[in-house]
Order: sequence, then structure tokens, then C-alpha cells
Amino acid sequence: MDPLTKGDYPPSMRSLVGSRLPIFTKEEAQLVKGSFDFLGLNYYTTYYASNYTAGYKVIAPTYATDSRANTSGIQFLKFLRFNFTTFSKTLIADPQAASSWLYMYPKGIKDLLLYIKEKYNNPKIFITENGYSEFVNSTLSLVEALKDP
Repeated sequence: MDPLTKGDYPPSMRSLVGSRLPIFTKEEAQLVKGSFDFLGLNYYTTYYASNYTAGYKVIAPTYATDSRANTSGIQFLKFLRFNFTTFSKTLIADPQAASSWLYMYPKGIKDLLLYIKEKYNNPKIFITENGYSEFVNSTLSLVEALKDP
């Protein structure tokens, strides 16, 4: 979003991604800045993240390693969530969907929308995709299976 709202990538992204990011001329930066009418958001899940271990070196950088973060997946089902209001820790395990990469965390889309609103001056947003995969229940008829709770 930064190129579209500020005309360039943030310094943190430039330092992590390096030469794989395009460098805009002043004319290109002005052309791209503000060049959107709305943001189309595809949202399915939230991942938990933690820093890479100290001293970890990325050998072959890719979009998957650019954040320098370990992200949750099947191997990270349980996490400690810290509540900064009550200063307490809670062990959580968000429900996993039928898709191995998908976890149910409804607060995630709210948090993302609020972040975009605050960081990028409340752009117009259309949620273009959202959903959750369910496990097959062969005991249900098609009509019952298609019925949302």
C-alpha cells in the first residue's frame, strides 16, 4: 500500500527485500501515488508470527523469507496470547478449517481493517473474498450441507 499512498516502499521493506524491489523515478512515484479508487481485500486467516532466531541467515531470499519471521502453520497450533490490558497470558488454539493452512480467527479481519483505516487514511475497501472451509460430513444431504449456521 505504501507505493500507492506515499509513492515508495517503506524503508524497512527496502532494507529487507533490497534489489528485488523496483526503484521508482520521481515521475513514476508521482504517477503511482494515489492511483487507486478502492482496495479489494481477500481475507481468509491470520497467522501468528515471531522473529527468526538470532543469527539466522537467509541463504536464498524469497517473498516467503522477506519478513524475517516464523509464521504459524500446522506445526504451531498453540500459542500464548498476551493481554496488555490485564498483563495476563492465555494459551490459545484457534480452530483449524478443513484446509491445512486456514485457521478461524474472526478478530483478525477486524484488526486488519482498523490497521488499514489508521495507517492509510481510511481508504474505500471492498471485501472481495472471505471464507472458511469445512470438513466433509457425508451424513448430510446436499441441502443440509449448503445451509449456513
